[in-house]
Parts: sequence; structure tokens; C-alpha cells
Amino acid sequence: MATPPKPLPAQPQGSYGDWVRRFDTPSPEELEALRAEAAAMPHAPLISVVMLGTPAGMGRASDRARTTSSLLGQTYANWELLIPLGGSEDAAGPDPRVRILACGSFNAALGEARGKFLSFVGAGDMLPPHALQTLLAHVPSHPALVYSDEDEISDDGIRQKPHFKMGWNPDFFLGQDYACRLALLSAELAIGLGRGLPSRRAVYDLILQIVGNHPGLKIAHVPHVLYHQQATSALSEVEAAQLQRSAEEHVGALPRQPGFPAPAVRRIAPGLHRVIWPLPVKPPRISVVIPTRDRADLLEQCVNGLRLRTSWPDLEILIADNGSAEEATHAVLRELSLDQRVRVIPCPGAFNYAAINNEAVRHATGSLLLLMNNDVMVTEPGWLREMAGHAMRDGIGAVGSMLWYGDNTVQHAGVVLGVGGGPSHLFKGQPANAPGYANRMRLAQDVSIVTAACMLVPRGVWQETGGLDEGFAVAYNDVDFCLRIRKAGYRVIWTPHARLYHLESASRGYEDTPEKQARFNREKAMLAARWTDALDIDPYYNPNLTAEALDCRLAFPPRRAALWKTAVSGSFA
Repeated sequence: MATPPKPLPAQPQGSYGDWVRRFDTPSPEELEALRAEAAAMPHAPLISVVMLGTPAGMGRASDRARTTSSLLGQTYANWELLIPLGGSEDAAGPDPRVRILACGSFNAALGEARGKFLSFVGAGDMLPPHALQTLLAHVPSHPALVYSDEDEISDDGIRQKPHFKMGWNPDFFLGQDYACRLALLSAELAIGLGRGLPSRRAVYDLILQIVGNHPGLKIAHVPHVLYHQQATSALSEVEAAQLQRSAEEHVGALPRQPGFPAPAVRRIAPGLHRVIWPLPVKPPRISVVIPTRDRADLLEQCVNGLRLRTSWPDLEILIADNGSAEEATHAVLRELSLDQRVRVIPCPGAFNYAAINNEAVRHATGSLLLLMNNDVMVTEPGWLREMAGHAMRDGIGAVGSMLWYGDNTVQHAGVVLGVGGGPSHLFKGQPANAPGYANRMRLAQDVSIVTAACMLVPRGVWQETGGLDEGFAVAYNDVDFCLRIRKAGYRVIWTPHARLYHLESASRGYEDTPEKQARFNREKAMLAARWTDALDIDPYYNPNLTAEALDCRLAFPPRRAALWKTAVSGSFA
């Protein structure tokens, strides 16, 4: 039986070592209780665990022994370990459940698996004793694929560099392999799909194929650290190139709309990819809606960024004028209207951001609608092409951009629920070019909400969902809108590859008067009443990360139950 990672000495308060000691280390008594629980299961399915190597082979014998030892210590006993070493014939391992295979290919190894479920572990990596049992506990409600969080472990058993992951996120998975360690999937999904050598790339490639073959697949994230990657097993250049090829093959095999070329995959860094989604030969009209009241300087800067610095062949710019009174603004409106693409839509009355946008959209003729604040500044030509490429994909309901403050810090990189006291801008205030936690500021991804300061929406989705709710006159109309979009079955995408500046609230100011604060509180209460079950937990945020700050630091304690308290339930018969 394997020994678990050594007990940690006292660690600095607030460190990962302190967190592991306090919240992620089951006692011997708790592990024995798990073993008894597993032994009492009426139907205990066999799990086939395939050991993975690198392009150079299956690693050192000591690495394989280390991994095998961690399997022998599992609280769930009905597993088999397949080690595809190659050679002339199969051989027995140090335990009847360990099989050393003569085959060397990944598909052949999958063909030897006898289990109902498959899992994968790299040579030299380790599983904590409760890993398989904890994953299995989540299978009955999500029978296709589940995956866990992970960290690294040093040769002397010290855990470090945790990766607390988000829920299933197809675009983020295309950008990097984040869901393969530790994964448990239904073996019947993998029949005949293994390609290449048994390696990290092979599992990434397998899951991409399974997702492509089964678009409605149930995939669940288990927010517990169930995989310890060997600290020395960094991604090689060969492996990074293989991962990119798998992403290229996946997007190349996706159904293509008539008139659209194939998507392209570009490397950002080793193991990180950007998919450039194609545009049709004749791109559609995009109607840009810009609410404004005076502040001619901001409006002129915003509209000229669209007219002069944005690369898009068919723009319609609708300036929704909410009662501008200054002559300087009227002069700018007259000048901008000389451009045939620009129209001024009078929207008089009390300021109601939702109503102003809704009124202007009624005048729009484009098949894509861009909501844009008048204090947004364009600095590069390709930003709208990036957003439109996403918006024209099947199933996408809204697309948001990266927005920076004037001091080159982050204003918007997606909105997260249940953090910072309410819907909040993740990574707000961080340096503009920072990677973000687990590269979240470098990769396009599903998010719960994007800000209406720069949001692109297909007209059909706008019409189906009814546009912005005018009950949210100023605050939370974009939050409510995105939640309705997702409830209707569409996805909300944020991309860091469309970058603009946002001088937040420069024209309206802040919620700094009693009247504004009272209205804000009414709208906040209205949001809470409508979306009671949705506001506290964000599927794209991890409960092991804090709800008190926006930088993804550790939660003390985590906002989930101890993993060894999770009982195996359901039927596997």
C-alpha cells in the first residue's frame, strides 16, 4: 500500500501548504472509513487506469513505481493499471491488478482495458488515496466525463502550484489542456478513438474527439485536488506542438457554415492556443449602438475609433442621444452625421440605459448588434473581427471584450458571480498584460456575464430574449440579459484578443448621490429576487478560491464540503 504525501510541517499562514494541511488532508481514520464505504458498495465498477509516458517513452522505472504505489493505496480497490511498455509479450505487475502490456500504442492500450470507466495518469505522477472514489461519487449524475483539480508534488512529497479549475468550458479547453488530470470517462465513448503513443497529447486528443462526437455530452468538474503532477514533468516543445495539432484537427473537423473558411489555430505560448474563428466571404452588417448625453469629447473619440480605426466593411453607427444640451455636442453630432454610416437616434427622457439601447436597436438594420459605451476607445483595427468571429458561431449568444482602464490595468475580463459581494469584474485592476490565474486572461472562454460596455449579440438572440429589461435602468441590465441568454441555451464568450480602453462612468459619473444609491439598491434587490439560485455560485469559478477578492487567491476555508465526506452514491449496474 502506498503512503500518502508526507504530513506537512507548519506552513506560513495563508500559504498553499497551510491550506493543504487544514482543508485537504484526510486523517487515517477518515481514509479507513472511505475504504469501508467502498467495500460495501453493491455494484463497484472496474476502473481501468492507463499509465502515460512522454514522446521519449514511459519514463524511469522509479517513476512508474511511484505512480503504481499511489494506485495501490487507493481507498477504492476495484481498479486495474495498464502500463503499455511494449515488448514481446504481456507481463504481470507487482499486484494482480497491474498489467504490463506488450503493446505500445494508445489505442491498443485502450483495447486492453476491461473497465466500465477509464482514467489516465502520467508516469511519475501520483493520485491521493481518495482520488478514484471521489471521482466515482460524481459519476451517477454525470455519467460521461468528470475531471478534478490538480497540483504539483515534489520528490520529497511537498505539494505546490495548485490549479483550481472552472466548470466545463469548451473554448478554454481548446486553448489549453486543463481537464485531463484527473479525468474519469465512460469507456464506451473511447472505443477506437485512441491515436498515437500513450501520452498527455493522446488523452487531450481523445477528449476532443469525444466532445466532437457527442455535442450534448454531460461533463462535470469535481472541485477537489485529486491529481499530483510530478514537479519536474514540464511540457516539452514536442508535446506542445502535438497538443496544438490536436486542437487544429478538432476545429478543422467541426461542421462549417456555407461561405465560411476553416478556423485557424495559432500558438500563444507552449500549450496555449488561440482559435481564430472564420468570417464569411461577405461579412454581415454590424449595428453599433452608443448611448450618449453631451461629453462631446468622449463621443467623438469613440465614434472616430469605429469610423477610422476599426477594420469592418459594413458598419452602421447609431448614436442614441439622450437629450444632449451642449452646443459642442450638437456640433459633433452634425459633423459625425456627415458619414453615411452614422445616424443620430433621439432618445429623450430620464436616463435609462436599457430603454435607450432598446429604442436604438429598433432602428438597427444589422444582423449583429454591438452595445458600446461612449467612453470606450478603439486602439487597434482587428478587435471587431475577433468578436464577430465568435458571435457568428452556432450557439453563441453574446461576446465580450477585454477592456482596460487608461492606466493600462484591467477593467473587464469577464464578470463572475458570487465574488466580491455580487456580480464583479474578475481580475479588475490587474496589469493589462498579466496572464491571469491559470492563463485566464490569455484565452477565450465561456463566462457567466460580459459587460454591456462592449457586447456583441446576434440579432436573433436579442429578439428571442427580448433585449434589455428596462426595469434595470442603470445597473445590472447586462447581468440580467446574459443570465437570460444562458437560460435560453446560448453561451456567453469573453475574448482577450479584442482589446479596447474603457473610461468607466466618465460621462454619467458614479453612484455617489442618495438618489443614485437608492436606485442602485432597488435594482440590486430586483436582480437578487429574479436570480436567487444563480447569483451565489459561478460555474466558471472554483469554490476553493476566495469570494472576497477578484484575484483568485485561496479561500480559507474553501466553499465546498471536504472531499472525504462525499459518499459514493447511485447505481453502476
